[in-house]
Amino acid sequence: MIQQNIDISPTPKLNQALYETQKILEQPQKNKQAHYGKYADLRAIDRAIRKAINTADSGISFSQGVIDDANASGKVSHKIYTVIRHISGEEKIIYGDSFPDDSNMQKQG
Repeated sequence: MIQQNIDISPTPKLNQALYETQKILEQPQKNKQAHYGKYADLRAIDRAIRKAINTADSGISFSQGVIDDANASGKVSHKIYTVIRHISGEEKIIYGDSFPDDSNMQKQG
Protein backbone atom coordinates (compact mmCIF):
# COMPACT_ATOMS: atom_id res chain seq x y z
CA MET A 1 0.00 0.00 0.00
CA ILE A 2 1.33 3.42 -0.93
CA GLN A 3 1.78 5.54 2.19
CA GLN A 4 1.61 9.30 2.20
CA ASN A 5 2.04 11.79 4.99
CA ILE A 6 0.12 15.01 5.21
CA ASP A 7 2.45 17.85 6.12
CA ILE A 8 0.67 20.74 7.82
CA SER A 9 3.76 22.77 8.70
CA PRO A 10 3.42 26.47 7.87
CA THR A 11 4.96 27.74 4.63
CA PRO A 12 4.38 31.52 4.62
CA LYS A 13 6.98 32.35 1.96
CA LEU A 14 5.77 29.59 -0.35
CA ASN A 15 2.17 30.68 0.22
CA GLN A 16 3.00 34.29 -0.71
CA ALA A 17 4.85 33.12 -3.83
CA LEU A 18 1.92 30.93 -4.88
CA TYR A 19 -0.42 33.88 -4.38
CA GLU A 20 1.77 36.12 -6.56
CA THR A 21 1.98 33.44 -9.24
CA GLN A 22 -1.76 32.74 -9.18
CA LYS A 23 -2.53 36.44 -9.81
CA ILE A 24 -0.66 36.16 -13.13
CA LEU A 25 -1.76 32.67 -14.16
CA GLU A 26 -3.92 32.61 -17.29
CA GLN A 27 -6.21 29.75 -18.21
CA PRO A 28 -4.47 27.50 -20.74
CA GLN A 29 -5.80 27.32 -24.29
CA LYS A 30 -8.21 24.49 -24.93
CA ASN A 31 -6.15 22.97 -27.71
CA LYS A 32 -7.58 19.45 -28.04
CA GLN A 33 -10.96 18.04 -29.00
CA ALA A 34 -12.66 15.04 -27.40
CA HIS A 35 -16.12 13.55 -27.89
CA TYR A 36 -17.33 15.60 -24.88
CA GLY A 37 -15.81 18.91 -26.04
CA LYS A 38 -12.56 20.87 -26.08
CA TYR A 39 -9.91 20.59 -23.38
CA ALA A 40 -6.40 21.79 -22.56
CA ASP A 41 -3.88 18.97 -22.79
CA LEU A 42 -1.10 18.45 -20.24
CA ARG A 43 1.42 20.35 -22.36
CA ALA A 44 -0.82 23.45 -22.53
CA ILE A 45 -1.39 23.32 -18.77
CA ASP A 46 2.34 22.93 -18.10
CA ARG A 47 3.15 25.89 -20.38
CA ALA A 48 0.61 28.14 -18.65
CA ILE A 49 1.98 27.26 -15.20
CA ARG A 50 5.63 27.72 -16.20
CA LYS A 51 4.83 31.05 -17.91
CA ALA A 52 3.14 32.34 -14.74
CA ILE A 53 6.04 31.18 -12.55
CA ASN A 54 8.56 32.92 -14.81
CA THR A 55 6.53 36.12 -15.15
CA ALA A 56 5.84 36.37 -11.41
CA ASP A 57 9.50 35.65 -10.63
CA SER A 58 8.21 34.44 -7.27
CA GLY A 59 10.95 31.92 -6.55
CA ILE A 60 8.91 28.77 -6.93
CA SER A 61 9.55 25.64 -8.94
CA PHE A 62 7.91 22.27 -9.19
CA SER A 63 8.72 18.72 -10.13
CA GLN A 64 6.64 15.58 -10.48
CA GLY A 65 7.26 11.90 -10.06
CA VAL A 66 5.57 8.53 -9.80
CA ILE A 67 5.59 6.13 -6.86
CA ASP A 68 5.15 2.47 -7.82
CA ASP A 69 3.78 -0.04 -5.33
CA ALA A 70 2.71 -3.69 -5.26
CA ASN A 71 0.27 -5.16 -2.78
CA ALA A 72 0.60 -8.60 -1.15
CA SER A 73 -0.92 -10.32 -4.20
CA GLY A 74 1.52 -8.58 -6.55
CA LYS A 75 -1.00 -6.15 -8.07
CA VAL A 76 0.88 -2.97 -9.02
CA SER A 77 -0.47 0.55 -8.65
CA HIS A 78 1.01 4.00 -9.17
CA LYS A 79 0.61 7.41 -7.60
CA ILE A 80 1.72 10.70 -9.12
CA TYR A 81 3.06 13.37 -6.78
CA THR A 82 4.04 17.00 -7.22
CA VAL A 83 6.67 18.84 -5.17
CA ILE A 84 6.33 22.63 -5.07
CA ARG A 85 9.45 24.37 -3.76
CA HIS A 86 10.31 27.93 -2.83
CA ILE A 87 13.83 29.40 -2.89
CA SER A 88 13.54 29.84 0.89
CA GLY A 89 13.60 26.07 1.26
CA GLU A 90 9.90 25.71 2.03
CA GLU A 91 8.12 22.99 0.08
CA LYS A 92 4.87 21.06 -0.15
CA ILE A 93 4.27 17.62 -1.61
CA ILE A 94 0.86 16.98 -3.16
CA TYR A 95 -0.25 13.43 -3.95
CA GLY A 96 -2.68 12.50 -6.70
CA ASP A 97 -4.97 9.48 -6.76
CA SER A 98 -3.58 5.98 -7.10
CA PHE A 99 -4.19 4.24 -10.41
CA PRO A 100 -3.69 0.62 -11.50
CA ASP A 101 -0.85 -0.62 -13.66
CA ASP A 102 -2.89 -1.19 -16.81
CA SER A 103 -1.80 -0.96 -20.43
CA ASN A 104 -5.36 0.00 -21.41
CA MET A 105 -6.09 3.02 -19.22
CA GLN A 106 -9.16 3.89 -21.33
CA LYS A 107 -11.09 1.07 -19.65
CA GLN A 108 -10.31 2.60 -16.24
CA GLY A 109 -12.58 5.54 -17.03
